[in-house]
Amino acid sequence: MHTKSIWVLLIMLALTGAVCAQTKLSGELKCEKPEPIYSLVVGDRSDHTFNIGKIKCSASKPFVIEGLKFVSEDATIFSEATGDRFSSQGRNVGTMSNGDKYYVSTQVSGTGKIGTARSAEVKWTYNGGTGTLKGLTGKGTSKCKGAADGSSLCVVEGEYQIKK
Repeated sequence: MHTKSIWVLLIMLALTGAVCAQTKLSGELKCEKPEPIYSLVVGDRSDHTFNIGKIKCSASKPFVIEGLKFVSEDATIFSEATGDRFSSQGRNVGTMSNGDKYYVSTQVSGTGKIGTARSAEVKWTYNGGTGTLKGLTGKGTSKCKGAADGSSLCVVEGEYQIKK
């Protein structure tokens, strides 16, 4: 009887692990210059600002979640900049090849002026989605390099799981 209980427990643990297993993802995003950007000077220094803006990104090398290819992402960001450094937080909505959406929160730190960033590091966390992506969780990082026109190229690495 005791042996049977152990086998049942082991099978249940194995099934739970299969449902919640982390899956790696990687890709590359091409992000346009933020449009629009609204900026307010704080007043304690001439180069200290609060900013809010939108950024649209598309796939240069799409990542894949549950067999669906990444198509685009719209990011709404709030940032604080002082001199040549900025930090931002954002909420993004991504669209996959079948139209399903995912939701992601971001924390960003970078160098350069808002809209013409030279480099940025992003920590991101998935917060759910629609359709196939309902129950999506996960996290990762992105490293972004800015271009002279205000656009940027971001290399994305992370992992996800779909809670069923």
